[in-house]
Amino acid sequence: MLDSEIKTKKNNTCSAEYLSNDILDEDFLSSFAPIRCVQLILGTCRVDGRDRFVTPPTLYQRLYSMILIILICSVQFRIIYIYNQKYNDYRYVFPIAFTLSFCMISMYLANMIHVRFYGYKDNVKFYVIMQELDHLLKMNQKNIINQNMYKLNVFTIIFILSIYMIALVIASTQGLSALMTLGITLYIDASFVFETNHCSNIMAYFALRVCFVNCIITKYLREIVKNEVIDRIIPNYESFIRLFKEFEDKYYDYRYISTLFENHGV
Repeated sequence: MLDSEIKTKKNNTCSAEYLSNDILDEDFLSSFAPIRCVQLILGTCRVDGRDRFVTPPTLYQRLYSMILIILICSVQFRIIYIYNQKYNDYRYVFPIAFTLSFCMISMYLANMIHVRFYGYKDNVKFYVIMQELDHLLKMNQKNIINQNMYKLNVFTIIFILSIYMIALVIASTQGLSALMTLGITLYIDASFVFETNHCSNIMAYFALRVCFVNCIITKYLREIVKNEVIDRIIPNYESFIRLFKEFEDKYYDYRYISTLFENHGV
């Protein structure tokens, strides 16, 4: 009886720890939220983020993506048929249009399969690992980076969608076929643009963390090696250090870092 109670407590503790590791901070999750919402509409979102959790795309989301794939391919081949009837007298128009459409659809299908139906479990783990990195560096204590990334993403989305809307308004004055052609082209283009933007966010995320780690190491080395060699060897990130000076002084114990380096033989 006692053994069963102990096992139950251990299982509950493990479950609580597992859940706590998967729960994401609101600011961290919201920093990627604008891009994720747009990709959710486009059917290209890699994960489903809600209630401070990230999960693989749901069955309905993947069905939505499959419906979009069928719809886009059908409209694209309809456009090729229209242009073939309209420019039948020009022998090179149809082969060129067909080749371009085939390449565009092939890239679109490859992107949709990759983001929606491949590696979605790894994408969920990647989000969790990114937040664990923030917790390890104690960057979750200061949300200025995530807030600025959120604002930058909102501005980027508004700017890109404004350009697309202007282009669609201009195309609508040229007839239905022109509007359909540009609409499908912009949709496929948007799936690549926002996926590239998402990758850029992740690169910026890691670049800022690398700079932050460099600031910590630089400040530590300047404490133990008081000469000008450090300034010539290590890049100068004084502006970055000034930005996080209060943060570092509050949350970092450089004596602990010194012990950590000594234990690893640094």
